[in-house]
Amino acid sequence: MSWHKTFGPDGATESQRQERLAANGCMLDVVIHADDKRESELRALGQDTRHRTTALIDTGASKIVVDYRMAERLGLRETGQATMLVVGSRLEAKTYVGVLEIPDLGYTKIMEFLAPKVDHLQCGVLLGRSFLRDFIMTFDGPTGQFHFTKKTQEWMPADD
Repeated sequence: MSWHKTFGPDGATESQRQERLAANGCMLDVVIHADDKRESELRALGQDTRHRTTALIDTGASKIVVDYRMAERLGLRETGQATMLVVGSRLEAKTYVGVLEIPDLGYTKIMEFLAPKVDHLQCGVLLGRSFLRDFIMTFDGPTGQFHFTKKTQEWMPADD
């Protein structure tokens, strides 16, 4: 048993969808916030605790990357540092733990985020393979759409 969701840029024609997808990539609406305990502490201090944004799916990234300013503003729990390999060079990043929500997929999970101190991220969140491993994702270039499928129970091979 599984479910299936289709996404793609709005457009009156297939060619407009293809152009928008080529220009912007596969994008999903996400919410980033601290875990429940930390979020309660921050709310008590009157801090903004959730950030809604659009995330770019990056199949070449192994992890989820967030803007460091967002991670700090949301009070995500810092857990250490990591070295990122970015187009043949190395980049140091702080690591944080927080919650990734994708409302359109009914997805909520505590995840590790990498937050390099750079001022030129293409978008505030990049969704790498640490997110994608929970789904089967297909990209349909001719229609300008991408599809997510998630198994709702474990698959077992048939006995021969």
